[in-house]
Amino acid sequence: AWSPMPADVLRSSWHVVAVEPSHLLRGTAGLRIGDTVLVSGVDHEEDDEPEIMDTEESTVERVQGIVTGFVGGLVRVVLDRGDERLVRRSAVQFKQEDGLYTLWVAVGSNLALHRCEVLARRRVYLALEADFSPEGARCEVQPGDLTQGLQVWPRDPCDKRCGPGVVTSAAPEIGLCSVTWSNDFVEAAFSGDLERQCGSVARVLRDPPRNMKHPCLVELEIGEAEFQQQRGEGALGDRDAAWPRVDAVYEAEQPLDFDLVCRLGSMVKLLAPAKAEEESRGRGGLRFAMADLAVETANAEYLRGLVPIRNVYLQLCFDKARPSRAFCGIFAPALAEAWACFAGLGRAEGESMRPSLEQALAEQLTQAGTSA
Repeated sequence: AWSPMPADVLRSSWHVVAVEPSHLLRGTAGLRIGDTVLVSGVDHEEDDEPEIMDTEESTVERVQGIVTGFVGGLVRVVLDRGDERLVRRSAVQFKQEDGLYTLWVAVGSNLALHRCEVLARRRVYLALEADFSPEGARCEVQPGDLTQGLQVWPRDPCDKRCGPGVVTSAAPEIGLCSVTWSNDFVEAAFSGDLERQCGSVARVLRDPPRNMKHPCLVELEIGEAEFQQQRGEGALGDRDAAWPRVDAVYEAEQPLDFDLVCRLGSMVKLLAPAKAEEESRGRGGLRFAMADLAVETANAEYLRGLVPIRNVYLQLCFDKARPSRAFCGIFAPALAEAWACFAGLGRAEGESMRPSLEQALAEQLTQAGTSA
């Protein structure tokens, strides 16, 4: 069961212990307020409770919704189409959310173990054949996208609708919001009449591999589900906007969980613990975005109370001059064994380095065993 994090935990530094996909730990019994679910058997229009069909055998189309509460053995769900229904737990299925991970952290002098959820977004680099303004990459606003402060553009511009505008209040359950345009004109608008920037795009300066040269290189940050869909359609980055032709895509093959572990590091801290404390009163577990966490510099305090010999150590480094060259080493003191691999080297060059690398590792293991 998920239990709220105490206030002192929310304000402390977190020692990252493990990261794993949330759907491996979640099921119907673990539903919480705010979870995204799929509901079957709700195509009835009567005011009474609808006849619920078994989710495993039903061929009725499932409707997506968000859990808002529990009444006995029933679940209250606000459906994406706008209405709220009270349904049996057997009709509710937890929707696997791409990019949602469970983060296990140790906190305090006794290293008490806690868990929360982190929603990770995919980051890729697009090489474009021509110069490009990121604001030109737009897509239709979905009801769930509506949040206060969202920057939007009108799909059908006119004298009154002078973009960009800012959402000042939002009702995502019905897809309606209030927008203040750049000319100070205020109006109520439906999400379908608005556009937003597609993903989070920013021009960057990077050194592409193999000495490639590109007129424009942008970093695209989008949700994992949208990334997989665009990638499957062969239109990564240009499905919903008039992008210049994409010459190359970098770091799209990197697993998202690996990217998340690299971005988190070994220690993190909440940027707004007071806000998290307020949200934790309404639900058992907490969910954060990467933007809610501040990465702390690794130091000797990391898991200080644990016996070092019980740990497994990972060393990962890259060659700054040639980023395609990398080294990864794993050391397990309890087994007195180490494993090493490297990338970006030719087979002949790698074989020539192997004897000296094995000797260096053997010497280090001997010293570690002597000092233990």
